[in-house]
Amino acid sequence: GLLAKGQTSLEPVEARALIRSGVLLTELVQARSGAVGLAASGRVDLAERTLDLHLSMKPGVPTDRPLKASDMAGAEGVTMRGSWHEPFVRGQEADADAAR
Repeated sequence: GLLAKGQTSLEPVEARALIRSGVLLTELVQARSGAVGLAASGRVDLAERTLDLHLSMKPGVPTDRPLKASDMAGAEGVTMRGSWHEPFVRGQEADADAAR
């Protein structure tokens, strides 16, 4: 498909991660774009240039307070695995029991 450029405002963004032996491990990554909540979890190997990430998106999250993990329950997401240059991306159904 065609690539497109665009901009999205994210506020607030909260991220906590560790880098150990060249591997970035997420503890918490979440943001909001309007009333859409965004979250990420997983790992990025900086030396090997590989990803193993789960990205989630959920419309209708509260906008009057910081996001909580429970706000993302039922979010739809994608998993990205493999090389930075050609990751394998797979969609995932919403999971009402798992907040990522």
